[in-house]
Amino acid sequence: MRWHPIQLAGGPYRLGENALEVIGKPTLVQAQAAGHMLGHMERRNQKWLADWYRDIRERFPQKYSQLLDTETFDEDTLKNYLWVCESIPARNWMLDRGVSFSVHQSVVGLDHEHQRKVLQKAAERHLTLHEVREEVQKIKRRPVQAGQADTMHTVEVIVRLSLEASTPYAAEQAAWGKVKTAVSALGHAHVIAAHAIGLRVVRAKKAG
Repeated sequence: MRWHPIQLAGGPYRLGENALEVIGKPTLVQAQAAGHMLGHMERRNQKWLADWYRDIRERFPQKYSQLLDTETFDEDTLKNYLWVCESIPARNWMLDRGVSFSVHQSVVGLDHEHQRKVLQKAAERHLTLHEVREEVQKIKRRPVQAGQADTMHTVEVIVRLSLEASTPYAAEQAAWGKVKTAVSALGHAHVIAAHAIGLRVVRAKKAG
């Protein structure tokens, strides 16, 4: 399916397939408006994709997969976006206050009240993603410190994935991306390494 360029608010900027195109000579006001629009789009893009993905699954339950062009979409990523969106109630979303999707994703493990407190603090104090994750960990440690929960533990989990790829490097990059997407919502979980085991699959040639 051919992608059609998008004009930004009818101004001298256009979103091309590979770049932002400048048409003519934009004024300072037009440049500012385009920058703000791009910033808003960047913060909201993942949420918009999640809402779109939810809609097509509900609207076209038997056919929605036809809309997921593999060159454009990774359904596992869309599922992760949707999971984040469904884990945070509408009243807690603060994209309009400059809080990124990644920051929202980092508070998924908290109850709704604590989600809102952390996101409000992030909006008011312009906290970084790292600072927000520290806030989340403080909240999670409180029951432990108060003797209401068992001691927290650090656990290393080994995950083995089987992926088709043309080279070991491509396999490692693909696995790295999938696992990072899966654990990114946990905040305190990190992907340490990815290493491809040299398993070669030889496909049988079709009889001519």
